[in-house]
Amino acid sequence: LQATAEGEICVVRVFEGSPADAAGLHVGDVIVAVDGRLVSELGENESLNSVVGGEEGSEVTITVTRGLETLTFTMKRAKVMKESVYTEMLEHNIGYVYIDGFDQNAGTEFKTKVNTLVADGAKALVFDVRFNPGGFASELVELLDYLLPEGVLFRSEDYRGVAMVDKSDKACKNMPMAVLVNENSYSAAEFFAAALSEYDAATVV
Repeated sequence: LQATAEGEICVVRVFEGSPADAAGLHVGDVIVAVDGRLVSELGENESLNSVVGGEEGSEVTITVTRGLETLTFTMKRAKVMKESVYTEMLEHNIGYVYIDGFDQNAGTEFKTKVNTLVADGAKALVFDVRFNPGGFASELVELLDYLLPEGVLFRSEDYRGVAMVDKSDKACKNMPMAVLVNENSYSAAEFFAAALSEYDAATVV
């Protein structure tokens, strides 16, 4: 789920085997009510907490708009094993890589899945960081190091004025790449797109 700039709660990903998947939620559905209470009255934070909070096995009923339709779903809350990276081979051997967040182990997951795409014949890569809230700088650096040639990746300075510089090695992915962003790509997702652009490694859309 992602709160948009318009104050809506939008479904941005449905994990396979999750209660949302079983109920029939779709990416792009906009949640308008939770257990009969309007999102416009609850506010973003309370609406999100009302959906994902609660004990495992308890039920939540949400009402969504899907185009011109209004639909209601009742789901049992359950633990979901969340993956950070989703991949798919598109037409013309284009590898699509959706990065949900730069969470712990995202770097390892990313490299494994992109390697599989390339081994399967991908000739170009599209990275999707729309609605990506960011995450750990260490995971960001691992992804960039894998993709980019030798050079400085990330400069940071703590409150004491101590500077740190992360660098990439010579190994890189030398193939056409693009990055999809939107107004809800935050923090590490913004830096990911910017770094690939500044190295002239990818086109940002």
